[in-house]
Amino acid sequence: MRISSANSRLREPPFSVLAALLLAVFLVTRLPFFWYYPRAALALDSQSYLDVANTMRAGHWPLFIFRTPGYPVLIWMVTSIVDRWLAVILVQNVLSLLSSLAVVYSVHRLRRPLALPAALAMCGFIGSSQVLIYDTSMLSDSLYTSTVILVVASLFMAFATGRAAWFAATSAMMAVSILVRPAGAYFAVIYAMIVLFLLWNRWRPAAAVGFLVPFPALLMGLCTYNKATIGQFVITPFGEANIAGATALFWEPDPRLPAVANKALGGIQQSYRDMGITRADLDLVRNSWDTGPLFDVYSKAYNRLVWSAGWGSGTRFGAGDYLHNRAYIRDVSIIAIRRHPSLYAKYVWVNLVTFFGGIGYTFDVQASLRYEAGQPAAGTPQAAAGPAASDHLMEKLQRGWQAVHGFIFQRILWTWAYFAMLVLSFAQLVRYRGRHLGAFLLLAVTLIPLGAALVVCLVEVALDRYSYATQFICYLSVALCPLLAFASAHEPSGRAQEPPAEPAR
Repeated sequence: MRISSANSRLREPPFSVLAALLLAVFLVTRLPFFWYYPRAALALDSQSYLDVANTMRAGHWPLFIFRTPGYPVLIWMVTSIVDRWLAVILVQNVLSLLSSLAVVYSVHRLRRPLALPAALAMCGFIGSSQVLIYDTSMLSDSLYTSTVILVVASLFMAFATGRAAWFAATSAMMAVSILVRPAGAYFAVIYAMIVLFLLWNRWRPAAAVGFLVPFPALLMGLCTYNKATIGQFVITPFGEANIAGATALFWEPDPRLPAVANKALGGIQQSYRDMGITRADLDLVRNSWDTGPLFDVYSKAYNRLVWSAGWGSGTRFGAGDYLHNRAYIRDVSIIAIRRHPSLYAKYVWVNLVTFFGGIGYTFDVQASLRYEAGQPAAGTPQAAAGPAASDHLMEKLQRGWQAVHGFIFQRILWTWAYFAMLVLSFAQLVRYRGRHLGAFLLLAVTLIPLGAALVVCLVEVALDRYSYATQFICYLSVALCPLLAFASAHEPSGRAQEPPAEPAR
């Protein structure tokens, strides 16, 4: 009996043990930052979030033209209590830890034997150098990532407990992720998929209603606010600037365009030259499918053409601000795609390859943090005469963990495993005619990176800041693959009782 009990504890450790494991990895990766480099890293995009937060702090109604409210609201809330950017960084790191713990706890409630593999998967994610870099930057990436993780956690809790409150929380977190970053728009598809599953399997009306309401209510609230403040009933009017960046390398005058647009496009070739985009770059875009060099060209051209040259901000289309000129940007971009569908398809393909290959991207985390922090300030531990033994220990632990993490987790094999889980979960759900909860949950989760990739790569360059946010699912989906074995006969009691479904033959 004692041996059996010991084996059971090893297979199914209590949540407290799993939490301690996750906390240990979190501390090993984060303590060196807060000890040696406790400074907020500002990027080019940071100021646009800070401007909105400062408007809120001044007591004025903010305009959400280039940024949605999610991240500026977090900055405003935190700095209203502690007026330091480092406080925002601390909150971002705490949210990363809490969201990862929430996933492990939800799996513990859903299928206890899978909690340990889930904890190891989340250790792989939260211990990533990429996650650390963005958790310590004044960008929306960290908050967005935490909201995506909380969507998964609340989804598991909803189906583990059958409670309407958790279904409502799942729906609300999907909307919040979009309020933080509009790239979360793919959750609309997953939202519809969950609604259909609840109706098809006749879950209790309270669960279905709880899930139905929050998602559209929150998004409609933002659209209504934007209509009242900027005159646009949209989640964000920023989409035109993004699609400009994706298509500007093959913009051309066209008879279908307004005269003002064609007049502006007469200077597009000179603009390429001014922005350092060479004839060789343009020939590569037209004639090559080599993903590496093409991604370099797209990366170089995107911000230069959108912002520096003014094509995405609308300043090249005459008088008027961005909101006035966004129609010109949209028309020029759509016609460019119609005239050159293969060039646009190439752009999407190159960025998709880069997006899913990002899991193998490596950071020298200490060099990155030193660069972000700049020269150490006088009086900080870095300026001390000599590092203490504890300092050496922290550095050794971090380097050791980085080596282990790189060997195990930073491998493209995880991406291929993720695609395998996506295909298998879909096949199992079809086989059981949509009545297999384990397959459904795994499919819903594995659709998140695919949706994120499509939304980003249709209009953006797939930088690692966009791809890393959903990489936890590559690890988590493999950890949860035994869910494919659990058919409807073993599911929670949240839906009406009925005989177990037989697989389609």
